[in-house]
Order: sequence, then C-alpha cells, then structure tokens
Amino acid sequence: MIMKKLLLSLIVAAAPMIASAQSIFDSGENYKYFGVRLGLDLTCPTKVTDNNSPLNLASDIFKTGAGFNVGAIYNIPVWMNMYVEPGVTLYYHTYKLNKDFLPEMDPKYSSGSVREFGLSIPVVAGYHFDFTDDIKVRVFTGPVFSLGLKGDLHVTDKSSDIKLSGSTGVYKDGGINRSNIAWRIGAGIDYKQFAFAVYGDPELTHAYHNTDGSNMVFRRNVVSFTLGYNF
Repeated sequence: MIMKKLLLSLIVAAAPMIASAQSIFDSGENYKYFGVRLGLDLTCPTKVTDNNSPLNLASDIFKTGAGFNVGAIYNIPVWMNMYVEPGVTLYYHTYKLNKDFLPEMDPKYSSGSVREFGLSIPVVAGYHFDFTDDIKVRVFTGPVFSLGLKGDLHVTDKSSDIKLSGSTGVYKDGGINRSNIAWRIGAGIDYKQFAFAVYGDPELTHAYHNTDGSNMVFRRNVVSFTLGYNF
C-alpha cells in the first residue's frame, strides 16, 4: 500500500515535467505561415586548386567578401514540431581578388572583385523546440539551388590622382558557373513573430567552368546572418 502511494506521488510530481517536455517537442499549435527575410552574407571562396597538377597546387586567388540577401519563405508543418520550408531569395554577393593575381600593368590594378546578382531557392527541413509560447529554437538543413543572373569581374586602377575602373562578365566559357548547388546547415531562434538565424551554405558543385582542358576548381561557400518576420 505504501509503495502504491509512493508511486502515485511520483507520477503526480512528474506530470508537469512530462507535459512540459511534450510541449517543447510538440507544441500542438503548428500552422502554415509566410515569412520575409533579410540577411548579411559573407562569401568565403576556397583556394583555387589545379587538379591536373600531381601536387594539387592551390592558390588564394580570391578572398572573403560581403553581400546581402532578401527573400521569402513558406513554413509547412509536417509532424510534431518538424517542418519543411521552401523559399526564394534574391542575393548580391561579392568576393575580392587577391592583388598578387591582378594583371601586371602600368598603372597597376589597385583592387579587384567578383560581383554576382542572382536567385536562390532553398528547400530545408527543420525542427523547432518550444521553450515558451514566445521563444522557439530551431535547427534546419537542406539543399539550395542558385542561379546567377549577372556576374562581373570589377577592377580599379590608379595613376597619380586619377582613378579608373571597369568590369567584364564572368559567366562565359572558361569563366565562373552561373548555377550551383549548396547544402544549408543552420540554427535560429524565434521570438514571437520575429526570427533570427545563422547558417552556412557549403557549395557542392565547382564554381569554375573548364573549357580549355584545365582542371582548376574552387567553391563559393556562404555564411549568412538573417533577420525575419513571420506572418
């Protein structure tokens, strides 16, 4: 009899904790919604590697550059707090050209960068943990398909007090691929209808288009810090 009373007391005491745990993993109040997103992007190119070389020689031709993205998502609950979230994003990315690889001319080029404007379509799956009615922590992952709409190599040279600049397209034979596939991995926190997230998009495809028999490869990996609002 004493054992039964003790067991009953333990069950009664643990009930609120069990209910709380269930609400963290399954809020029971999930619904479809649209959201808008604005993000700061850092494009982090890898070294350019010559796979035809027996030593796989790699060079730091490109350096990290900043950009931004703006877009929208549609969140679709799947099971418990699991969801699928397709989206569409316009981006403007830049990454710098190492001065050591700028053409040797008189006057010398003083700076150079690649500037890309395009469209990306992420399709991620995630799970959110509801710690309170207002605070949710989420993790997510999935593929990102991107298409560059315009890409230019922009260079600047300076002679005395005269500064000249120009650009040329990079989406051409022997240039940079306008399309790519990346894999997004990220986490975020939602407060009421506001959303903040940090994610990385490691590129799965090579960014360089080889047409001359060479095998030069590199990838444009992206790290993003985003703010959003869910309707």
